[in-house]
Amino acid sequence: MGVVSVYGSDGWIPLGRSLYGLGGILLAHVFFNLPLAVRLLLPHWQAIPQRHWQLATQLDMNGWQRFRFIEWPALREGLPGVMLLVFMLCLTSFAVVLTLGGGPKSTTLEVAIYQSLRFDFEPVRAVVLALVQLTLCMLVAGLTLKLQRLPEVEITVDAASSAAAAKRSVLQLGLILLAAVYVAMPLTSILYDVLTGPLTSVLGKSVLWRALGNSLLIGLSAALVSVSAGWLLLRYSAGLVFDGEPGKARLIELAGSIVYVVPPLVIGTGMFVMLSPHVDVFDWVFPIVIGVNALMGLPFVIRTLGPAMRQNHSRYHLLCQSLALDGWNRFRYLEWPLLRRPLGLALALATALALGDLGVIALFGTPEKATLTLLIYQQLGAYLIADATVTALLLLLLCLAVFWLLERLVGGRQHA
Repeated sequence: MGVVSVYGSDGWIPLGRSLYGLGGILLAHVFFNLPLAVRLLLPHWQAIPQRHWQLATQLDMNGWQRFRFIEWPALREGLPGVMLLVFMLCLTSFAVVLTLGGGPKSTTLEVAIYQSLRFDFEPVRAVVLALVQLTLCMLVAGLTLKLQRLPEVEITVDAASSAAAAKRSVLQLGLILLAAVYVAMPLTSILYDVLTGPLTSVLGKSVLWRALGNSLLIGLSAALVSVSAGWLLLRYSAGLVFDGEPGKARLIELAGSIVYVVPPLVIGTGMFVMLSPHVDVFDWVFPIVIGVNALMGLPFVIRTLGPAMRQNHSRYHLLCQSLALDGWNRFRYLEWPLLRRPLGLALALATALALGDLGVIALFGTPEKATLTLLIYQQLGAYLIADATVTALLLLLLCLAVFWLLERLVGGRQHA
């Protein structure tokens, strides 16, 4: 809605009909994934020890040399995984393509699967399309597996490393400013539309606050399940890296990330077909939606927690064995103080992803069990554009508040 408000026919930068098609889809996906990529890659820069920057200054390294010898070795581990995650997010995008596709010419596999199930009711065609999408994502995931390198030696973590970084050039500052304006414009446009719309009347409706409560229940529950499963998966993977088997560790992590190549709509449809002969699926809306969103959050958890857990395991596993420190005591005295920062980020990302889900809740949701995203969809279908804008802003504020609180409460105040 923010992209349409900025780049639509009556927007600040009117693109007219060219917005509805590949151009609009790319604009929206860059808007969504640029901040995500920055947030996921930032910990790799923060892990560069301060002495490396000091040595680069003493050796009078230029910008390219700093990147080649200092930054690239730190980014090399996480960059392929982040690229794979962004690729899969774009490939399985549903709401953006449905809104800005502009017709069959720009339809993606995800939308075609939805149309086959919901409108044409051709499950066979939907299965074929899902298999094509699964094959494509498996090929890309296999290529990423070849490119990704897991560290076989200890990486020192120094939170003060950014203080000695190189001075920012005019070009770098210009790019940062351009990216900030690009991301801020749709959000500012939404805020302006809300302040000039029926804000008070929409906020007084009980259906809005019931949907907000449902969104919180689904988002927090799915994130807790996703982080718990990812933690256990990464513990096993870190042990394999420590034992000198990085190949098996990559396969384990790929298994956790591969769930994202299967569209949420396909998973939801499979659960519908499996459960409908035995139970009333509409009475099990919350468990089904929570389960699917927990699976969808696993790649975020793995990309965020993986490097930190491997480093922590390589540094302290032998010490834990010598002290017989295991189970709850190991988590309480070692892992929680050292890993709470990436754990808070993983929990926040998984929650935000579940809060924004539309595909699964659109299949199973009812008016009484609607989330904020489903409520927006229903309001748009009833041409209540002003109401939908207010609901969208409330969803945005909810995501920001939950993200900030989880990072501060779980990650710790000193890591906020």
